[in-house]
Amino acid sequence: MSLESARRAAQDWASGQHPDVVLAGLVIVADTPGKTPRSLAAATRVISGGVPLTWVVPWIEELRLTGAVDWESMAREPKKVLTAIGEAVDELTSERIPQ
Repeated sequence: MSLESARRAAQDWASGQHPDVVLAGLVIVADTPGKTPRSLAAATRVISGGVPLTWVVPWIEELRLTGAVDWESMAREPKKVLTAIGEAVDELTSERIPQ
């Protein structure tokens, strides 16, 4: 999915077009290693304003090659992002399921 597609989806969600969708946030995965170009960083900031949370995952070569990563060998930053995503989903799930 492109940033433009993510922007349109966030806009649809924020406008209430999908009332049954519970959105935890948006995960943006870098498509190349290195510094993010200014135009993409700016687009990310704009899109982030339309969703509850945004997580940016840096480039992970292993993910590109295999579609999966070894949690134990993963670098600290991606691991922090994935942990935060899990916590947000757990929180949303606990809010929607009566105890």
